[in-house]
Amino acid sequence: MQKIKIAICEDDKKQQAKIRAILDKSHIPLTYTIFDCGEDILESYTIDKYDLLLMDIYMVGITGVDTVRKIRTIDQDVFIAFITTSPDHALEGYHLNVNKYLLKPLKKQDVFALLEFVQIQKQNIPQLIIKINGKDVSLPFADIMYLEQNANSLFIFLNNGAPVRARYKLDELESQFDPKVFFRSHTSFIVNLTWVKRINREMMVFEMKNGSRAYIRRTDMGKAKKAFHAYGISKQIAMG
Repeated sequence: MQKIKIAICEDDKKQQAKIRAILDKSHIPLTYTIFDCGEDILESYTIDKYDLLLMDIYMVGITGVDTVRKIRTIDQDVFIAFITTSPDHALEGYHLNVNKYLLKPLKKQDVFALLEFVQIQKQNIPQLIIKINGKDVSLPFADIMYLEQNANSLFIFLNNGAPVRARYKLDELESQFDPKVFFRSHTSFIVNLTWVKRINREMMVFEMKNGSRAYIRRTDMGKAKKAFHAYGISKQIAMG
């Protein structure tokens, strides 16, 4: 069973200790990283790095609300729970797609219920199922940056590790990908638009957020620009 990856952003050391004490008693496999302020978590945050953010609202420096506002420009899907003494920011939380409020003092049963829900969500994440050496391998679509065909091998480039090599053709798998998120930019490439930084028209490539490149067929440059623009608009709408 995969561990839930948790980020805790809390500037009060006593509150940090209380949260750790509760998480350490959980029967659900998890890992956590503690940040003392919003600036620290923003400095290292990347999409899909965490499954759950436990975010204090009132902190020295940037507030939890402003921290989440910046995180939502990077990651629209991570599950976020505000930790607070009052639900006064419910409207702002709604617009930022905050999923849960945990009131201080934290109750163990509330945190455990949240962890169980996040675990269920994590297990139900849409995944690409392929066979490698006769065994089924599951790859969350959100973790796939792009796929590249090279002769009889397919390389699946992930955001969190080395590329996966499998003996498939892109044509065999293309129908499994959401066309609103994944774009067939070339005979040899399918690209996850979530991971695209920009389009380089001179080089005819998608420049990815990790610095790599995925080629765009010259005749499909117009379609690529349209797909990337449409994806960006859909995310803005989803964020309200």
